Amino acid sequence: MNKKLTLIGLILSLTMSLSAFAAEEYHHGGDSSARVEHLTKVLDLTADQQVKVKAIFDKQQEDMKAIHEAAKTSLQAVLTKEQSAKLDAAHEEHKKMGKAAKQ
Repeated sequence: MNKKLTLIGLILSLTMSLSAFAAEEYHHGGDSSARVEHLTKVLDLTADQQVKVKAIFDKQQEDMKAIHEAAKTSLQAVLTKEQSAKLDAAHEEHKKMGKAAKQ
């Protein structure tokens, strides 16, 4: 029972993090330059600030990808081959939905 709850928690956590990541990429186009440009307009960033903010966003994106991959690897270790295939299919469907939303 505990393993099932842990598995459900992991799947929900991964799904939520993927959704948040996809939403962030959708909102900002997955491009730190676009995010910096937006903040520059809103906050009147100096050139020096723009460089620093872009570095922060680039690092954030790298960190999020690393966290996502680590979670995926951990999750794959827990799932059966059938469950893993279902999760992969769900991820592909999620990607398709994200691409369709961008159009």
